[in-house]
Order: sequence, then structure tokens, then C-alpha cells
Amino acid sequence: MEPVLFGRELRLIENPYIRGTAEAIVVAAPAHAAIVPSSSTGKYHPVDEFARGGNVLHARRVVALARHLARARNIVGRDLDVLTGAGVIHDLAQYGWESERSEHSLANHEELLASSTEHLAGLPYYGDLVGTARRHAGNWGPPDEYSSGSTSTNVWLLGDTLHLADYLASRRELMIEVPK
Repeated sequence: MEPVLFGRELRLIENPYIRGTAEAIVVAAPAHAAIVPSSSTGKYHPVDEFARGGNVLHARRVVALARHLARARNIVGRDLDVLTGAGVIHDLAQYGWESERSEHSLANHEELLASSTEHLAGLPYYGDLVGTARRHAGNWGPPDEYSSGSTSTNVWLLGDTLHLADYLASRRELMIEVPK
């Protein structure tokens, strides 16, 4: 997948190591992640996310909301960069990975993201990015046993903030504008 799809969001990440690792995860993602809709059933998400590229639009909205919530929660610096990068990557495996592509959203796709990118685990902040992304489903996701490899003491706060942003971005009645 081309990182240019998230160019604006990735440029918001000030730490070059966090940005580089987030970009590497995006590049490792399957090509279909760039074209799938945000919802396979149409039950959730704003209608404009049902079209081709809806999943990318959704992730961009999640990043925008996460950064607004971060201001309210005093999340700054490295943690803000991790939150931003996790917002970019959180749904890259939603429809599976190259060898396991699905026509429907996969429950536990956060686990598939982690297992499919574990070859990148040596990159700086990988544990923080993937650990935060793994928490984006909140109560509907895996248990909070994801902080292995994390350097942030705020991984729960970051994951919870990402979950709230993802939840709000998924509401049909809310329209979150993001720059083109």
C-alpha cells in the first residue's frame, strides 16, 4: 500500500522514527486495504465510506478525531505521534492480509495486523504503534494483554483514546471533515 494515501496524517508525526515505522507498516499492508470500504455490511460508518477507498477515509477521520481528543486528554509529544500513527494503521487488516483476504470485516483484525507485521517488530516504536492499534476496538477487541514491546507508559490511555476516536468516526450521524 502506498503511504501517500496517508501523506497528510503521516506528516503530522514529528518523531522521524515513529513516522518511519508507521510508514513501513503501511507499505507492508495489502494493496486491497487502499480500496475497500470501511464497512462490509453498511450497518456502521457514514455512507461516503461505503465506496472504494472508504477504509482510508475512515482512518483519516479517526486520526483527526484522535488528535482532538488528545488535546482534551493532554496527550502530547511522542504519545501524540504514536496515537496518530496507530490511527493510520488501525484498520489495515480489516479485510485480511494478502494470504487471508476476506470480503467482510474480520473480527479481531487487530490481531491479524500484529501477526502480519511482526517481521517489523525490530523497528523503533513498533510495539507502541501496534499495541495502541490493537486496542482500537475497545470492549469488543482483544483483552489488554498487548503492551509487550511498548515503550510508552500511556499505552492504555492511547488505546482508549484511539477507541473513542474510532467509535465516533464510525457513527453515521457524525460527519467528520478531513482535508482532501
